[in-house]
Amino acid sequence: WYQRRVHGGFSFPKLTDESGDEKKEDDMRFAPTTLFLYKTQASNHLVEEYMLLANMKVAEKLVRYLPLQSLVRRHGGPLAKKVRQVIPILEEKGFNIDMGSAQSLSRSLEALKGHPQAEMVQTIVTYCMQLAKYCCSSDTEELGLHHFGLNVPLYTHFTSPIRRYADVIVHRSLQVVLDFEREGQKEIPFVATSLSVASALKGLEGCQQVEELLDAWEDAAKERDDFIYSSQEIDDICLSCNLKKYKAKQASDASTAAYFAFYLKSLQRVRTEQPYLETIAIVVKVEYEKKFLHLSMNEYALERDLNPKRDLGGHQAWEDITFGDKENKKCTFLWKDGTSDVIDLLSRFLVRLEYYEDKSRMGYRVCVMKLLED
Repeated sequence: WYQRRVHGGFSFPKLTDESGDEKKEDDMRFAPTTLFLYKTQASNHLVEEYMLLANMKVAEKLVRYLPLQSLVRRHGGPLAKKVRQVIPILEEKGFNIDMGSAQSLSRSLEALKGHPQAEMVQTIVTYCMQLAKYCCSSDTEELGLHHFGLNVPLYTHFTSPIRRYADVIVHRSLQVVLDFEREGQKEIPFVATSLSVASALKGLEGCQQVEELLDAWEDAAKERDDFIYSSQEIDDICLSCNLKKYKAKQASDASTAAYFAFYLKSLQRVRTEQPYLETIAIVVKVEYEKKFLHLSMNEYALERDLNPKRDLGGHQAWEDITFGDKENKKCTFLWKDGTSDVIDLLSRFLVRLEYYEDKSRMGYRVCVMKLLED
């Protein structure tokens, strides 16, 4: 106990029964008893706007001083292949979405405000996007450094160094830049500025163009060599940060699923006649090649894949799902009563969310009960 206290550690209390023996079975005293969706307030959006502005301004300053050695965040926008699949289907359903640019996409989504399916259309559009990634400002890929989602030429992560390593690197780089400023150095980019950086800098208002590199800059940079990351080091850090961010998202999703399953388990003890939840699920993605559907359940902020090879268990009302072939892509539900329905984006199901255990692992199952009319 003393060593734990000295080193700032802690211990969990052991669960015991009335005789004092340690319990081996699970204990439901810590099970969630209710759930609700977190609602953001105007103050949340105000803070977010200031954080976005801070991130943008820091990115601009870093790239001006360290155009080849800055950590930035790039978002490449929608993937052409996915856009070609989605746009015709949305148009058939009366939704005209222009993904040609961030501005046109924003206008298209703004026009849907108030429509009952606006949120689902936005979710479908999101699945057409590439993931935003960290990269070094010297990266000369065709994507450049533009952030499609925010529609800004340069962006980075600066505001959360307590929880993101990328922000720590940005803070260290910014400290070097501020030291240059205090010593009266001018904002002088290297001569070997890559095309992607040059393109981004052109989009910045008030950016001063410098014709030649001063010897004083080189001398100052050499003196601080230990404090400035090389392009290769930034590349390696970005690669690691991108992987860790992806893994963290997976862990977060798994945690949400586990707690939701725990909540469903607790329902079995208080709702013996209906120990499950019913809600509406909407198809937001159809993977014809991989043969699965992706469902979104807004009422509980859940998303789940539906795979006919894996998810036939439980109280499913269907017995098979077919996806056609490459030339005739058509998703068809075959129901247990002998009928069938063709499924597409924005198809709506009544689903049942059930708790299950498999080899001591708990989870929840999405059971599709019937197709709902539009």
